[in-house]
Amino acid sequence: MLVLRLYIEGIEVSQNYSAALPLLIDAVNSHIPEAVHQLGVLHEYGKGVPQNFLTAIELYERAANQGHLDAIYNLALMHAFGRGTPQNFNRALSLFERASNADHAPSIYYMGVMRTYGYGVPINYDQAINWFERAAGESFQISY
Repeated sequence: MLVLRLYIEGIEVSQNYSAALPLLIDAVNSHIPEAVHQLGVLHEYGKGVPQNFLTAIELYERAANQGHLDAIYNLALMHAFGRGTPQNFNRALSLFERASNADHAPSIYYMGVMRTYGYGVPINYDQAINWFERAAGESFQISY
């Protein structure tokens, strides 16, 4: 996965989706959740493959079903913004909450956003602040 990530992100090598794609597909066929998620990202943004929101959603759902937190988060964003699916704040909120329960900082942050603007829930600034403070604490936590 490290070589694959280097090609996808262009770290210490030129970004090369053509070189990454066969490696990524092998990893996806081996049911590696991170690979399934990364292929979803490529499809969502049309990097090395034609942009296809429906395929991205399918891949995110597959990785999310394997517990991949970034896939759950990206799937929530797809529902929140109506990318490839009708906008559905309730579904997005459910997904953000699922990832938040596993201390996923970006999802925790979006729980605050949802309460700030009343997306799928009533506006509640006190709750929003609590979510934002929790997200800040998670994002700056140092693991040893």
